[in-house]
Amino acid sequence: MPKNKFIYIIIITVFLISVYLIHDFLQPYIKITINNTTSKQINGLKIKSNAFNKNIEIRTIAAHSKYTMNLIPSKKFDEGNMIIYYFDKKDNEHEIYLLGYFEKGYSGNVDVAVNSIDINGILSVNVEDTVSISPLSRFLDSIYRY
Repeated sequence: MPKNKFIYIIIITVFLISVYLIHDFLQPYIKITINNTTSKQINGLKIKSNAFNKNIEIRTIAAHSKYTMNLIPSKKFDEGNMIIYYFDKKDNEHEIYLLGYFEKGYSGNVDVAVNSIDINGILSVNVEDTVSISPLSRFLDSIYRY
């Protein structure tokens, strides 16, 4: 009987270590794609969220092109929102919500389509997201909770 107990302990230990490693290597991330459908280049865009240690500067996006990035929230992040912001030609700040709310463990895609830019440098955009809590995070959260 003690031999069986030892085997069960080893199996449980290996399982828990595997879950931890999978969680560490398969961190949820949010894929942001900005599609510039205009005939003008876009520059000066930044993303802010308490999920990141600092604001994220987006490189210049050429006319009729896409820019994609994968963002991984910091380990200290719990919950918050995500905003893309820029300044127009009159130096007024404009904010566009990418995610009104998300929390640790969320992953998915945010697609931003820039449809037009007016003479003052104000963007007309559509934002669509498919962000939700990842199944792995949901599973691990249920294990760690108890």
